[in-house]
Amino acid sequence: MCISGSASSTRQPHDEPERAAKFYTEVFGWEIKKWTTSDVGQDYWMVMTAPQDSKEAGISGGLLRR
Repeated sequence: MCISGSASSTRQPHDEPERAAKFYTEVFGWEIKKWTTSDVGQDYWMVMTAPQDSKEAGISGGLLRR
């Protein structure tokens, strides 16, 4: 669900993405899953701020190493 005029996706670079993922999961309850792929050449953490089947507006995106 996307509310007109609201952000729908974000990419956040972090020096320590593992630490950032732990923080966002514990503090905000976000679902974060590490995704590794050889064609990208770096690890990426998929972020969902609300459950996929939720009627709550959420922002999807990811964390990556700076």
